[in-house]
Amino acid sequence: MRAAGLFVALVLLSAPASAQSWNLVWAEEFDYVGAPDPDKWVHDLGAGGWGNQEAQYYTDRLDNARADGDHLIIEARAESFGGAAYTSARLKTRGKAAFRYGRVEARAQLPSGVGTWPAIWMMPEESVYGVWPASGEIDIMEHVGKDEGRVHASLHMGARNAPMGNNPTGSRLISDATSAFHVYAVEWSPREIRFYMDDELVNVQTPGTSEVGSYSDNGLGYEFWPFDQDFHILLNVAMGGQWGGPTIDDSALPTQMLVDYVRVYEPVGEIPESTLTASATTVNPGDTVNVSASSSDPNGQLESLTLLQSGVPIASATSSPLEISAVGVAEGCYSLTARGVDEAGWTGDSAPVEVTVGANCGQAPITMVPHAVPGTLEMELYDQGGNTIAYRELDQVNSGRGFRVDESVDIAPRSDTDGFYVGWIGSREWIEYSVRVEAGIYRIEAEVNGDGAFDLEIDGQAVASLAFQDAGVWTTAEAVNVDLPGGDVVMRFQPQATGFEIDRITFVNTGAVPEATLNLPLDGTQVPSGGEVQASATVSDVDGDLTQVEIRQGIARMESFSAPPYETTLSDLSDGCYSLNAHARDARGNRATSDPVSVQVGASCVSAPYRMRPEIIPGELRAAWFDLEDGHLDIDGTDALFRPETVDLAEDPDEGVYVTSTVAREWIRHTVTVRETGSAGQSFRLSARVRVPDAGSFQLRFDGVDVGDEQVLTPTGQAWETQDLGQIPLDPGTGKLQLRIRTGGFDIAWISLSPEGISSVDASVPELVRLGTPFPNPSREQVQVPLELGASALVLLEVFDLQGRRVVSGSPERLPAGMHQPGLDLPGLASGLYMMKVSVDGLAQFRTITLVR
Repeated sequence: MRAAGLFVALVLLSAPASAQSWNLVWAEEFDYVGAPDPDKWVHDLGAGGWGNQEAQYYTDRLDNARADGDHLIIEARAESFGGAAYTSARLKTRGKAAFRYGRVEARAQLPSGVGTWPAIWMMPEESVYGVWPASGEIDIMEHVGKDEGRVHASLHMGARNAPMGNNPTGSRLISDATSAFHVYAVEWSPREIRFYMDDELVNVQTPGTSEVGSYSDNGLGYEFWPFDQDFHILLNVAMGGQWGGPTIDDSALPTQMLVDYVRVYEPVGEIPESTLTASATTVNPGDTVNVSASSSDPNGQLESLTLLQSGVPIASATSSPLEISAVGVAEGCYSLTARGVDEAGWTGDSAPVEVTVGANCGQAPITMVPHAVPGTLEMELYDQGGNTIAYRELDQVNSGRGFRVDESVDIAPRSDTDGFYVGWIGSREWIEYSVRVEAGIYRIEAEVNGDGAFDLEIDGQAVASLAFQDAGVWTTAEAVNVDLPGGDVVMRFQPQATGFEIDRITFVNTGAVPEATLNLPLDGTQVPSGGEVQASATVSDVDGDLTQVEIRQGIARMESFSAPPYETTLSDLSDGCYSLNAHARDARGNRATSDPVSVQVGASCVSAPYRMRPEIIPGELRAAWFDLEDGHLDIDGTDALFRPETVDLAEDPDEGVYVTSTVAREWIRHTVTVRETGSAGQSFRLSARVRVPDAGSFQLRFDGVDVGDEQVLTPTGQAWETQDLGQIPLDPGTGKLQLRIRTGGFDIAWISLSPEGISSVDASVPELVRLGTPFPNPSREQVQVPLELGASALVLLEVFDLQGRRVVSGSPERLPAGMHQPGLDLPGLASGLYMMKVSVDGLAQFRTITLVR
């Protein structure tokens, strides 16, 4: 419980009857005669309706407010005054006494008469979250004469208030409210507000929680719970108004509200006790400061312990003690505090510990130690130092009111996460951050919302520039191949546009991005139908951590290499117009794609298989690799991402490029060659990799004839899942396999058609006919990979981490021709992203796998 202003401890007064123990900290007994005590009360004066179309003029005359030795009398009178037809009084403690949490109670007898509207209530000392109702209102007692005897207790806030018709209210019928005294009280804690009338509970409210103060849980924000600030007390009798009503019974006037006392209590034995020590309070820049924070709760219900620096949380724990080592502290002056919070939301702060580093108390990192790069920079953790030193803010007010409200940078809570963002970005504004950079080549990712652009500057020079467009949601803007010098530097966030929002900036030390060039074929190469082309690439990577090189047609892999030479012969090509490129990836995830070269096979560019040759069945058909030109029907026709066709495509780190936003009657088509399996009336097992939020189905059609039943998908929510579906009869030969959407709304990465048994395979097929997607992926203990061999081959599975280190190796195994699912156990590996290397007779291909523990 916190109070400001005058406190009076009257130990002879009895505490309220409650299971909770209370300690009186402020009281007004009105045991004097004359005007209300000016050390405790100030008058609101005037007319104008007071925002409620009220009819009275508030005065400071004894006629309207006076103490008679036992009570405060607020008297409403029918008289012409200051242009109003009625007079009354409104008293408040603003500027004299304000309180945060505790019990506030008043014993009062209410005025009678239609048109009266007495109230005992509380308003914020400062409108931290904005004008009414954003900063809140606590109504301990309200009564309107037109409904005599029904007494109300309410809250008002930005999201729930009287004008919206949804403010939380409790009521009780007190038949003698206007002829006898009753006690009206509120018990206010960080996570609960309880209203009582004569110790009978009439209303309980719990927070959507404020983002300023000690408690931030479900992220609803101050719009739902601004009650973590200081509030003062008001006593008044209004006349008429929006709730009092347009009718006022003059014959009932004058009428009086009598107040016996107003008392404020703090809870006893509720507040955690916190302590803080530091290994040194005067040190040199670069030294280490060890800090130990502890807290204990009288009820044994400690929920969290937080270390604050200048009021900003920089470390936290769910138990006591909390010990940290600030290694390499930066020059500056710091004020550390430990804050314990219990399960009821009560907070207890330690005495501050002042730490001085060096001789300069100007700009310094708010966390005492510069932010680490690589790492993530939360935008709200800008340097301390103030406006024009650590930042430049033109409006001088934190418009977001979400964090560091005493500073001017506009910070607001996000509605979709528990974090904060910087918004209301204006022209010529900037923010600075002390950072400790490990020299290297970086990918910089910024989580942003809206149209915008900004530079990151060091020593007045831009080291990175990011521009982005409004996607309607939070999205990631990126800059790659950014060369950052090492050392402790000040980095400036310098907006080049206004109106956007930014949450955080992440720096990933990627090393250099590979460089890829496709040497052959030459751009514009033409070959006859069924001909071949030689393809070769040159790839360089100064970091030496190259992991994979691919020759691609568009976005589809044609050949994959783990080591040079990067060359192959693409033969038996189908008629069509193609675009080849070389694609390289290193161990840190950097990718590079060469300029494309065009190749025409035969005389026609219509309906060509995407990978220059028919896809093979049995095998896997990637949905995004549908035929070129006329191999699709898209209803909205507005996408054209990843491919020039308008089919809706998206990309997932694990699933690759997939077809999304499916709509009934859309279709995609693949040119396929169905191989002979050796069984009469051959059929194939169909499976599909899909994400199905609600429902979905499709029909396969081969050369214009439906094959198999409509394939009804099982809902998966937002998860990807491989679903085993029906049997599909397919005769050998080359033709067009069409996937027609019957019920849309799902995403699809691939379908797989597997034979019931393989008895013979064309001897001209290379050993590895098909390499599928590892499963389960993500994996926990074991991973398998489906593959089809056209002939007996030696197969070896290995797993590498992203630094190129082999972490798991299987044993070479000679497998016969056919379908196989070899696997590996993954013991002792940490969660993360890995590369699976599948070697077939010494030729390697790679697949990405994710391990989750």
